[in-house]
Amino acid sequence: MQDHIRRHHPKEYSAEMKENESTRKRKGALDSHIDIQRKKHRVEVYIDPADFQEGIVEMVSVNSLPFTITESSRFRKAVGPLIEALKSDLPVDNYNRKNTRACMIEKSKEIDEALRKIFKNKLMNLKLDCATS
Repeated sequence: MQDHIRRHHPKEYSAEMKENESTRKRKGALDSHIDIQRKKHRVEVYIDPADFQEGIVEMVSVNSLPFTITESSRFRKAVGPLIEALKSDLPVDNYNRKNTRACMIEKSKEIDEALRKIFKNKLMNLKLDCATS
């Protein structure tokens, strides 16, 4: 919107910028023009706490997001209400990089044990290639 005003209404844009120069230093350029009223909605969600935890682990392991994603403000805004609702059923009180790592290690041990049962008493040939730069 600001680009539109600057390109198509240059006189009004320059007048507005001069008038609001002190305000712009304290707030964003469009804050004085836009006042967003947000409504909160009650949403009923059915989710298994184990599925929720697996989703967090998958974000880090499969999707290659950093462990610190669980500590970001946007993650907290989006997922915080779910964590609060599931708090009594979750294995950890709070998701942060340390707890996410612990959940990931626990899940890897479960997978390791399942693979050991599958391949027990079976011959297997495993070939690994490695290249470094």
